[in-house]
Amino acid sequence: MDRLNFRLPEWSRMAWVSEEAKFVWEPRMKKIQIMWEDVAKESVYHGLRSSILTTVGPEKLVDCVKEAAAKGFVAVPLSQQGIHSEYRSRSVNAIIGEQWEYRIAITKSELQNEWITAWNIMDNDKIGELLGFPKCCRTFFTKYWSDEQFLDTSWPMYEESEQNAEGPPECNVLLRWAGLRFVQHLPHSFQCEESVKIGRQFAQLGNVLGYHDEVAWLYEMLSWPVEWSALHGIGEIYTPIFKMSVSTDATPIKYIIQRKGITYPEEGASGNKFPWVNKRNMLKKQQDSRLWAENGFGTLEKMNSYHELVISAITKKMGQEGGYIMDAGCGNGLLLEKICNGYPNLIPYGIEVGKDAAESAKRRLVNGFIQWGNIFTEMSWDLAEKYKFVIFMPGRLFEVEEQLRLECVNRLKRKTDTLIIYIYEIGKLALQDLFEKSGLSADWKIEEIYESSDALCAAFRCKLII
Repeated sequence: MDRLNFRLPEWSRMAWVSEEAKFVWEPRMKKIQIMWEDVAKESVYHGLRSSILTTVGPEKLVDCVKEAAAKGFVAVPLSQQGIHSEYRSRSVNAIIGEQWEYRIAITKSELQNEWITAWNIMDNDKIGELLGFPKCCRTFFTKYWSDEQFLDTSWPMYEESEQNAEGPPECNVLLRWAGLRFVQHLPHSFQCEESVKIGRQFAQLGNVLGYHDEVAWLYEMLSWPVEWSALHGIGEIYTPIFKMSVSTDATPIKYIIQRKGITYPEEGASGNKFPWVNKRNMLKKQQDSRLWAENGFGTLEKMNSYHELVISAITKKMGQEGGYIMDAGCGNGLLLEKICNGYPNLIPYGIEVGKDAAESAKRRLVNGFIQWGNIFTEMSWDLAEKYKFVIFMPGRLFEVEEQLRLECVNRLKRKTDTLIIYIYEIGKLALQDLFEKSGLSADWKIEEIYESSDALCAAFRCKLII
C-alpha cells in the first residue's frame, strides 16, 4: 500500500440509508455492544482466556476490583486515558480538567507482574499473548501496527488473504468502527482459523449468558456485503443499511475491499452499485438459499452430501423400534424431516441457537418438538427422558469452558442410547483424536465410520458402553 506522510485526526461518522433501517437496526446494534462488553469480561471468568484489557471510570474502580476478587482474579490499573465516544484505533492521553478513565487488566494474580512489565515497555506481542490472541495475528499486528505504524490494518489483512475478503464472519472486522466484531484482536486474514475458533467461543458464551438474539444479529450483520475504501486518509464503509466515514491511512490512490457476503437485510437499500442489490431478486434468492444456509452450508449439494452420511448411519442402526431422535443444533430441521419421513416411528426433537432457523424448524416439523436455546443448558435436554439417537458435532465441546463441556458429556451419556457424531472436512485420524480430546471416548466406542465420496466429511457412529 502506497501511503502519504500525513495523518488526519481520528473520527467516525454514520449515516443510515433509511429511517426504517435505523429504527430496526440501531437498537439491535446497541444491544450487541452491551453483549460484547459483558461477554469480553465473562470470557475471563469462564476460563476462555486468562486476561482481558478494558476501561473503567475512577468512580467504578473499587467496584471493579471487588468484583474481580470475588471471582478469584485481580484488576490491575495500567494507565489513565481520555474518554472518547467513538471508535479509536489508539488511546488518547488523559488531559487535566477533562474526563478520563483507567485502562485496566483483569487477570490471574500470578500474571499481574507480567502485565505491568509488558505494559510499561509496550511489549505488544506479550500483551497479545496475555490476552489470548493467536500467534499469527500477533505477528501481523507487530509488523503492520507497531513497526510500520499503520492506522488501519484492513488493507494489509486483505493482502495477507491474497486479496480475498470472503471467509467466516468471525474474521470479519470491517465493521469494527460500529462495534460489530466477534474477536477483540485484529485477525491477520479473512480466513484465520485461530480467530474463527476464538470468535465461536465468544459466540457460544454469549448464548450461554442468554444473548441469543444479539449473537444471531451479529452473525447476520457480519454476513452482509460490505465495501471498505481508503483515499487521502478518508475511509468509507458501505453496508446495505448504513455508510460510515472513518479515519484511515492516507493514500494517493483509492484502495477498495469488497466482501460479497451471503445474506441481505430486508431493510437494506435497493440499488445497482455494490454493496446494494436489486432487493426483489436478492430476497427471493436468499429465501431459496436459506434451505441450506440455515444449516450452516454454502451449497445445497454439500448439505445433501453430509445429510446422506448421517441418514446412512441411522439406517444401519435403526432396528424395528421407534423412539425419540434429537438433533443438537438442528438448523431449520431439514435433516430431522428427512430422517423422520423415512422412519415415521421416530419422534423429532431439536435444539437450535439461531432464532430464525429455530422458527423455520418449528414450521417444518409441526409434529416435532423444537426448542430455541442452547445445547449446554440442562433445560434444553429435558424434552425427553431418553433419546434413541442424538446427532451431535463434538467440536461444539471446545467452544465452552471445561465445566460446561463436562456437564454436556455427562448429559449425553445419561440421555442417549446411540450417538451420531459428524465432522466436516477432517480425516479419520484427526477425527479420532478430536473424539478422544472431547472426553467422549471414555464412555463411547466407535462402531461404524461413514465417509462421503469426496473424503471431505466423515460421520461417526458411537455407542455408549454400558
